[in-house]
Amino acid sequence: MRRFMARLLVHVLVLLSLAARAPATLGSMPAVRFLTPGDGDSFGLGDITFTFEAAAPLSADRQLCFTVQNKRVSYHAWTKCLDEVTPYTLSGVTAGVWKAQVYLIAKGSEEHWRGGHDERIGEGSEGPHTVWFAVDLRGWASEARLDPISLGVPEALVGMDTDKGLPDEAKRFKRLQAFAVTNALLKSPVLRSSVERASHATLARLGALSAEWEPSDFRAVLVTMANQGHAGLTLNLAASLRRHGLASSLVAFALDEATALTLAAAQVETVPVPGLGGGYCGTDCSSVRDVWSSGFADLASLKPACVLAVLKLGVCVLWMDTDIVVFRDPLPEVISAAGRWVDVAIQVGGSHDLHVPLDETDALRSALCTGLYYIRARASSERLLEHAMHTLAYFEADVQFGDQSATNLAMHEARWRNGLRGLKVTVLDPLVFPTGGLFFKAPEVLWGEGWGEGG
Repeated sequence: MRRFMARLLVHVLVLLSLAARAPATLGSMPAVRFLTPGDGDSFGLGDITFTFEAAAPLSADRQLCFTVQNKRVSYHAWTKCLDEVTPYTLSGVTAGVWKAQVYLIAKGSEEHWRGGHDERIGEGSEGPHTVWFAVDLRGWASEARLDPISLGVPEALVGMDTDKGLPDEAKRFKRLQAFAVTNALLKSPVLRSSVERASHATLARLGALSAEWEPSDFRAVLVTMANQGHAGLTLNLAASLRRHGLASSLVAFALDEATALTLAAAQVETVPVPGLGGGYCGTDCSSVRDVWSSGFADLASLKPACVLAVLKLGVCVLWMDTDIVVFRDPLPEVISAAGRWVDVAIQVGGSHDLHVPLDETDALRSALCTGLYYIRARASSERLLEHAMHTLAYFEADVQFGDQSATNLAMHEARWRNGLRGLKVTVLDPLVFPTGGLFFKAPEVLWGEGWGEGG
C-alpha cells in the first residue's frame, strides 16, 4: 500500500506540473511571454534584445527570469532575472541555435534552472514560455559541417560505400565511416533474414492489440549491440526478455566474431557488423566497455548506424542498451506513449537522478537518454540518426561526448537541420522506464519509503 501511494503521489505531482505548464487557452495569454525574439527568428552576429509582455504588472515579491542555451556552446544554461518587465540586451551572442525560456518566480527563490539541468521551478512560478532562434546560420552550418545549401548531412557521406573508396572527410574523421557500416549492413542477407524473423515474432505476439497504432508498429524489433566487453550484459538482457516471451523479437548486432559466436550459442538472433578493423577504436574494440572510457564513443557511433539500417528496411526499432533488464513487455506501453504522430519516444534521465525533464523542451542537458528509445520507420527518423552520426564524428577530442550527446544536440538544432524540422519527440514515463540513476539511487520514489523492508 505504501508503494502504491508513493507512486500515486509522484504521478499526481507530475500531472500537476504538466498542468501548470499547459498552453494558454484560446483568447488568453500566458503570465509572461517573449515579444522578441520570436519563435523561429534568425539573426546575424551581434547583440540581441529580449523584450517581454506580462499579463499583469509584477508585484513587489515577483521577478521575471529568462534562460538561454546553445548546446553546441555548452550544456549549461545562462539565466538573467529582472525586477521589472523591461528589455534586456545580450551582447556577443555566438553562432548557433538557441533556446530561450521566460517565467515569473518569487524573489529569492533558489529553484531556478541551475547548471544547465531542469530542476523544478519554485512553487508558485508561472511559465515558462519557450522560443527557439538562430544566429548566423551560415557560420553555424560551417561549424557543424553541414551542407551549406540544404543544411543537411552531405550526400557523399550518407551514401558512403567502402567498395568505391572513402571520401577524404571520412579518412580524416573516422567515425564518419559509420555511414559505410549502415550501407554495408543493408547488403547483408543476414540482416534482412534476422529482422524478418524478429519482426514476425513481434507481430505474432502483439496481434491486433490496438487499432490506434500505426501499421508499421506491428513490424517492430528490439535491437541491441555488443562486443566482448558487453557480451555478458547482452546475455542477461536476452535472459530477461526470454522470461517474458520476448527473446525472439531481439536482434543483436555483434562487433566481433567472438561475440557473434557467444550470442548465437545462446540462441540470440545475431547480425555481425561489417567494416570494423582493429584500429577503429584506436587500438582494439573488442574489450571496450565503460562509458567515457577511451574508444567507447567510437563504438557508440555504430549504435545509430545499426538502428538506421533496420529503419531503412521499413521496420520500427526499440533500442535497448545491453545493461537493461525487462520486467514485462515494453512495446505496448512504448507504442501507446508515442501515439500516432510521434517519431521518437525516448527515456529521460536527469542531473541528480530526480530532476528529469517533463518533455523535450525541458531537456536542458543531454537528458534524453539513448539507452532506451522507440523510433518509427519514417524519413524524419532516418534523418535524425544521420545527423547524430554526423555530429558525433566531429567531437573526437571529447571522451564524454557520445551518441547520447550527439542525439540531444541534433534534436536541439532540429528546426534548422534538413529533414528534422517536423520531428516529433516525446518522453517516456520515468516511473515506468526508469534510468539506472532513478532505479538504484532513488528506489523510494519507485517503490515507496519502505521499499527495502518487504511487504
